[in-house]
Amino acid sequence: MVPRKRFPLFFVVVNGLREGRFSISHAFKVREKAEETGAHIIAMSTLMSTTMDGMKEVIDMLKKQGKRHKYKVMVGGGAISQAFANAIGADGYAPDANAAVRKAKELMEGYSYDL
Repeated sequence: MVPRKRFPLFFVVVNGLREGRFSISHAFKVREKAEETGAHIIAMSTLMSTTMDGMKEVIDMLKKQGKRHKYKVMVGGGAISQAFANAIGADGYAPDANAAVRKAKELMEGYSYDL
């Protein structure tokens, strides 16, 4: 039996950055949770290279469902690099939490939303 993948991630709704932390074991549930919480950004983080493929799965699933345009996708964590983020089509990369906040604000510049 193949162990289920876990996608440690958090959703950020930018305007003073409101976030919720979730650990989701299936890529398709990521979009459901994003819609449920009103997220504008899906941010995923991992410290292990074994879960990096899950990040690409989330982006590919969003594309397949025609929902990729609805969310900015950020990745980061100890196992992640800017090159990896570029390769999987993420909108942003951050090496740490402080950089993630700056990148989220940058990605949301000029975006009109109502919290």
